[in-house]
Amino acid sequence: ARAFGSLPLLGSSEDRDYCLFRDSGLDPGDPRPEFELAGAAKEEIKTLQVELRNHPDLAFQRWSRRANDATDPMRRTAATILQAVAASRQNLDQLAEQILSEAVERVSGSSPSDAWIQAVASQVRFYHYRAGDTNRACEAARVVEQLAGRAKSARAKAEALWVSGFLAFYEGRLQDAEARANQGLEFQVAELEPALLEELVCSREYTQKYDDALAAADRLVSVSENRSDRWWHGRAFFLRAWLLRTLGRPAEAMRDARRAVELAEEGGYRAIYSDAQAQLASSQAASGDIEGALATTREFEARMAEARHIGGQLNALLTRADILANHGRHEEALEAARAAAIKSSSKRRTDAYAQARYLEAWNLSRLGRRDAALEATREAITANARWWSAYAAGLQCDLAQTAASSRTHVDLALKLGNHAGIRTPIGNLCTTAARLPFQTGPSYSNAPSSLG
Repeated sequence: ARAFGSLPLLGSSEDRDYCLFRDSGLDPGDPRPEFELAGAAKEEIKTLQVELRNHPDLAFQRWSRRANDATDPMRRTAATILQAVAASRQNLDQLAEQILSEAVERVSGSSPSDAWIQAVASQVRFYHYRAGDTNRACEAARVVEQLAGRAKSARAKAEALWVSGFLAFYEGRLQDAEARANQGLEFQVAELEPALLEELVCSREYTQKYDDALAAADRLVSVSENRSDRWWHGRAFFLRAWLLRTLGRPAEAMRDARRAVELAEEGGYRAIYSDAQAQLASSQAASGDIEGALATTREFEARMAEARHIGGQLNALLTRADILANHGRHEEALEAARAAAIKSSSKRRTDAYAQARYLEAWNLSRLGRRDAALEATREAITANARWWSAYAAGLQCDLAQTAASSRTHVDLALKLGNHAGIRTPIGNLCTTAARLPFQTGPSYSNAPSSLG
């Protein structure tokens, strides 16, 4: 019942403090690969980075001209991607989407398929990281998966494997996701290494290969430090904190969570700040410091409210509801869950809304208010959020009073569980949902809910 990353990080402009489609590769020393692929000379790349970062209007014109002048398919595609990035940096996302679609159309059917793979992979990143539309990202990813065998360069092969792993992960094929990440890492493409390692960490954790996942997280910490990439460095410490808490090592988890908070504050990465603070609070609770954990959630909720970061506020509320529920303080947990449900409903945050209603239902069930609990599970299911809707159906099975009613709920839970990619026996799904999954595993309110 988890979904990767922290609660929805995208979906409205105030949450887009850092976007792997729009903002990555613009700091000196860590250039986007498209600069070189578009034919830029090494000595001009730093200037081009600064222009794209600080003057996207000028960069848009430059890359439009270079795309029109290019005769090589890869150079034209890379220049067009940079043009789309420049549009997105001006908040012209509909234009960016249109430019990417035209780039794909121009190279569709080309052989070798490197330029085609590059264009569609950029669509995957745009839809997932910028638009927050994982379903459309997966649609694009299926195209890349079909093209993987036709790639020629090492970079295109590694790119195709990352995209294939992304798709496998979101379809619940976790062993395939791990295999694709491992294969992609064999090509030693430096700029893709962090994303491939993240894929490895998450797919291994979700298949309970905790020691292997921790080894991959250690490697991600090292790689991101060597690359001087603060965003990935913060993300790496957050992921390792999550794993350490899963392994019952809360003191080490708190250490890494605090380091992730520091890096997030230095870089202004609000989403990582929110994730890391949630992880810190959950680790404090795991160490027995319940009041300290609750104080942490209140502190970062206030910070996120000041920054007008809706996703961070929801993360704080749901983490607080989780901690309170795990320690039998059901009325207080119910209050936090309902506040999250109201806020997420008004902002159309589907995953957060489903999670909030699931938490509400679980606490109501523990307070003996069965009818209200069933109504809350129905709301969670109606939200059609993959993981939390499936777990809400599992909780309905536990609440059902008749064999016929239970069978109906089991069928629904199976259907939703299969859609979410939950590969677990239905009895375990229902039992886990009924006892609140946070008690034995990582707290789903702040486990990674999205790759990146």
